[in-house]
Amino acid sequence: MTSLKENTELSEERVVRIEQPADHFVLIRAADGSYLGAAGGEGLATFDYVDDQAIWERTADGFGHVVTGLRLKSDEVQANQCMLRSGGLIIGSDGQESQFRYWFANYNFAN
Repeated sequence: MTSLKENTELSEERVVRIEQPADHFVLIRAADGSYLGAAGGEGLATFDYVDDQAIWERTADGFGHVVTGLRLKSDEVQANQCMLRSGGLIIGSDGQESQFRYWFANYNFAN
């Protein structure tokens, strides 16, 4: 066993620079805390965890899914909240078509 007195190695500080990422992605979260994602090419669904199915990028008029290419339009964007549409249909808090307006918060996780 080595005591602290016997350990004479010096610890040297160093500066590590990490370059800014070229891509910035977004998580879309429902009011209940679930994440909106693409359900294996079967449309939209919500998930309680994040993996590739829940990663989005901003587009000129909304969001694009980075794996499937699915596009969503966002309306009434305010204070990190938006209403989402797919093919003109409102997307509800469960990720399915809805006649009600549900709001999702969007969060950048790479700035």
